[in-house]
Amino acid sequence: MKTLEPMERFLVQQVLIEAVVADFAGFRERLQALLGGGMPEAAQAGIRGILTALRTPVYAQEFDPRTRKLLGERRIVLENDQVWEAHLIEGIWVLEHAGLFYMFYAGNDFSTPEYGTGVAVAPSPLGPYRKMDRPLLRSSAEWVGPGHPSVAPGPDGAPWLFLHAFFPGEAGYKKFRALLAVPLHFDRESVTVQPASS
Repeated sequence: MKTLEPMERFLVQQVLIEAVVADFAGFRERLQALLGGGMPEAAQAGIRGILTALRTPVYAQEFDPRTRKLLGERRIVLENDQVWEAHLIEGIWVLEHAGLFYMFYAGNDFSTPEYGTGVAVAPSPLGPYRKMDRPLLRSSAEWVGPGHPSVAPGPDGAPWLFLHAFFPGEAGYKKFRALLAVPLHFDRESVTVQPASS
């Protein structure tokens, strides 16, 4: 029997991923409920392994640029704990602005319309980060799956968010993703997207 390449395995699993993402909170709760029954220890260990794999913590650790070594202990600064993020957060970008640190990230499965961009704010690059109440960007009638954010000066010199997204009905592997850019507005504890001036 032929062994599947990593991307082929992921494509085969895509239907399962989409089913889980559609009700991720319920899926996780049902798995946790199984741990309370009289299930054999080997099965419980497997379930605990799945629950661990469904967490995607982001770690931070101080770095000494002179010695090029990590200092102190690494710590979790972000984790997929909001319903919209489902099983995954990725594509981290941290920006310092007006004395605060803004962590932009993508959440959920990129091949689904639920994929989006979130922001968390902290007084230090090592946290603690506080997530905004809802995603900064979600799928819309014009674009699906906005994610993998980064911030750089836009045409006007102000901070702009750069990200990728799919055309509606075209999300998935080996599909075209457009590079999009949108101006940002920073408040003390949040970020909003602004219409581009013409």
